[in-house]
Amino acid sequence: MFNKKILVKNLIFSLLIAITLFFIFHPAQAKVNPLNGLNIVGNSSGYETGGSAADEHAVILLVAEIIKYLLSFLGVLFMLLVIYAGFLWMTAGGNDEQITKAKSLIKNGIIGLVITLGAGVIVSFFFYVILKVTIF
Repeated sequence: MFNKKILVKNLIFSLLIAITLFFIFHPAQAKVNPLNGLNIVGNSSGYETGGSAADEHAVILLVAEIIKYLLSFLGVLFMLLVIYAGFLWMTAGGNDEQITKAKSLIKNGIIGLVITLGAGVIVSFFFYVILKVTIF
């Protein structure tokens, strides 16, 4: 029989390692302005290229950057929560109340990390598929 606590700990540890490796070895993506070629052709033809399409694209890129930094901040915040909870657990000295609090903080921190990662995936998918903009 499998011990459920050991199985859950191994699953959480494997998930954290996988997420860490994903961000370490994530390939770099160049941010290409899809309107750049159109602007070159428009300028060489004598047309004005600073129209509303370029402004809309700039707004989309700005929103994408804001969302990227917000999700990154939340990920760091939840990771710090897990580290703090681990510190509480290590310094509990057998105090059951402090251990219970640390376990609760770790659980909440991991749930927050998973939600933040999921939100990042959904937002990245939306911006890439719908708007053809890469943000991560």
